[in-house]
Amino acid sequence: MMEQRSRDPGAVRNPQNQYPSELMRRFELYFRGPSSSKPRVIREVRADSV
Repeated sequence: MMEQRSRDPGAVRNPQNQYPSELMRRFELYFRGPSSSKPRVIREVRADSV
């Protein structure tokens, strides 16, 4: 995994690699509810509240 992070994105990839580098990018995602709702414990979050 660390080897993939340090790899040059413009370098020629081995065609036997399983996933393209575009799919291996890492993102941080934050959810923010309406200000009128009180915070919930993550175990209490259900589909109807998303």
